[in-house]
Amino acid sequence: MRYLVLNPPYIMKEGQVIPPAAAMLPMGPLGIATELVERGHELDYLDFAFAESLPDEIDASEYDGVLIAIHTLRNVPTAKELLNRVKGASYVVAGGNVCSELGKEDLGGVGVFADAVFRGYAHGHLDRIESATQGDIKAGSASSRMPAPNLSLLTAELRDVYWERSSARYPIIGPGGFGCAWSCNYCTAKMLSRRVERDFSVIEREIDQAKRLGYRELWCVDNISLVDADLALEFDQMVERAGLTWLGMTRAETVIVARNRLPKFRRLTDIALGVEAPARQLVTLNRGERRDNDERLHHAFGLLHDSGITSTAFVMLDLPGSLDADYWALVDLLAYVRPGNVSWSFFNPPAVKAITLGLDLAATGFYRWPLGFARIPDTRVVQFAMVITGTWWMNWAPESFVRTPDHFGVVFDEGEIVQTPDARSVVGDLWSAWDFNAAPLRLPDPPHLAKPLLERTGA
Repeated sequence: MRYLVLNPPYIMKEGQVIPPAAAMLPMGPLGIATELVERGHELDYLDFAFAESLPDEIDASEYDGVLIAIHTLRNVPTAKELLNRVKGASYVVAGGNVCSELGKEDLGGVGVFADAVFRGYAHGHLDRIESATQGDIKAGSASSRMPAPNLSLLTAELRDVYWERSSARYPIIGPGGFGCAWSCNYCTAKMLSRRVERDFSVIEREIDQAKRLGYRELWCVDNISLVDADLALEFDQMVERAGLTWLGMTRAETVIVARNRLPKFRRLTDIALGVEAPARQLVTLNRGERRDNDERLHHAFGLLHDSGITSTAFVMLDLPGSLDADYWALVDLLAYVRPGNVSWSFFNPPAVKAITLGLDLAATGFYRWPLGFARIPDTRVVQFAMVITGTWWMNWAPESFVRTPDHFGVVFDEGEIVQTPDARSVVGDLWSAWDFNAAPLRLPDPPHLAKPLLERTGA
């Protein structure tokens, strides 16, 4: 059989593709494409992330099936635009992270028409595509033998662009494998799947491939990369033999369980933990954390620091109903748990709710303009986002208060930071380093009493 795999643009505006400032290789669609080829099928792969524009028409009449990736809510309108240009397709399948939430009926309601939608990992279930299954395909488990993506499916020019835009960071599913043991209503990472360990012989081949292509760092996209500390150490040794480094994300619980092994890691440079928000707000996010959550985070960040592993705190702003006081409570929490870095994002509701609310899906995305869920003005949420990392957005310095707008649309006016909603926003992680030992000293003076904060942190 012959298939066409499509990776739509990240963002489009007025029919034009807006290339991302930062992007890593699209391992999901590349992995599916590679597996189809290994099963003996012919395949063409078209990636439009960095295209100047979309083709007026894509003739799909000679293909047995068209597969399109829909990674996030923001991809829904770009996938719609791309599919509108596909002519003569006999069978269309959609898949990707957001499809664990959105099925055929949901996508059809916003104009994305597919014959089938994979509601979970497609690996291990490609026979459904081969038999042209219709409707929602609830793939409840993944195959541990997902092949290393065949990057020759991309043109050499496109491989170079991805290498440059990723800062030579290669995304890989590593020791934590697929799936997640937790389910939070702001994250689709569980993907309707139990945790499945990936075959380590394939992982080793993929590490070698990354090295051959000139990558220097592996971004381990597992949700719980330290869930099995022994496997993580084996992965670390593979990375060391290749002369690369790696970073990943996990939870405080797994860091604490792995505490005796942490000093043995030699190539692990950073682990990110989900701090997200103070405990009161976590309950609204289906996290229902125990009251000792702050202490667990404090312990976990301290263990990483003592082992010489840099840490990152994921935090979320613009949470529903949040006030100024909630933001400063988050500042207090960060000062207490003392991460090495902070990466913020804006709240996006579950995909079905976003569609029900009639949100502009093209405007969604963790690092785009806040969607207005907080009870404070959007511009103030953006100011908080800048202040929390201490370097502003796009690394503007706090001292650079001027009265003229720069080319990103930000105005520094009398000490206030205002950014218009139509300002071009960055794509990718906005991580800013804190000094672990002096984190409270890097914080701005909060509008509440600072003494309790200083007493709490021992400063």
